[in-house]
Amino acid sequence: DDLSQTGELLIRGEDVIDDRIFENRADIAVLAIGIEPAEGTEQLSQLLNISQGPYGFLLEKHLKIKPSETSVSGVFLAGVIQGPKDIPNSIAHAESAAAKAIALMSKDFVELDPHVVVFNPAECDLCRLCEHICIYNALEIKNDKLNIWI
Repeated sequence: DDLSQTGELLIRGEDVIDDRIFENRADIAVLAIGIEPAEGTEQLSQLLNISQGPYGFLLEKHLKIKPSETSVSGVFLAGVIQGPKDIPNSIAHAESAAAKAIALMSKDFVELDPHVVVFNPAECDLCRLCEHICIYNALEIKNDKLNIWI
């Protein structure tokens, strides 16, 4: 039977574990390469306080309802920062993120989170506890000195 006349594809490969050649008939073949998060994604995740999934990509607020939003107000995701995507999907997410950013910037004012850093130097013994629990990553201890970003 001639596969070129039926329109089917014949996929030939080698199973290196069983040391054998195999063949499979298919209607379509999709070739893909593995993808992993870009260098610096973990640091960006920590800096912006955005969760990462099990493979290290950044997580959206809700996969179906808010696919370009994050848990951080005003920070939007698009493209493969969320994981492997094809080009049309990347473009759709980019359009969504851009539309949300434009909507945010077109307002006369933006309500900010009312939380502020409060620090009492008399009570600080540089235990680093605050450095690890601050959800805003607003402080850091370097050279036995506490630095706070407001």
